[in-house]
Amino acid sequence: AVWCALLARTGGRDVSLTTAQNAAFLSAAGPGPLTAEARLLKPKGQLLFAEVLILRKDRPHPVAHVTATWAARQE
Repeated sequence: AVWCALLARTGGRDVSLTTAQNAAFLSAAGPGPLTAEARLLKPKGQLLFAEVLILRKDRPHPVAHVTATWAARQE
């Protein structure tokens, strides 16, 4: 989900490398479809920061929270 958000921001160009990623599993997801909502917290500069919430339609709270740091490559 973070990579898709970065591609949307850069017009489809892959200009970054993952430097760190952390996932916190908040509750059991169980069977059924999940949705990922990605948000770029700092989309510019040499380090890009993002977070993702993993959700189920039938639950008000996320089942997982992911943070990621990406390093922007020099082209």
